[in-house]
Amino acid sequence: MNKKIKIEEKRKFSDKLLMRKEMHKDISEKKYEKKKLNESKNRIPNVILPDPE
Repeated sequence: MNKKIKIEEKRKFSDKLLMRKEMHKDISEKKYEKKKLNESKNRIPNVILPDPE
């Protein structure tokens, strides 16, 4: 009986760790996407458009 409880606790703990890991991954991916977006914005040269007239 006692062993069963310990296993259950371990499982809960690993689930928590896994969730935290996933969350962290999501956050870092978002940061990465944002960074890439900013870099691509900076990379585009300022193109001077000719006057439409």
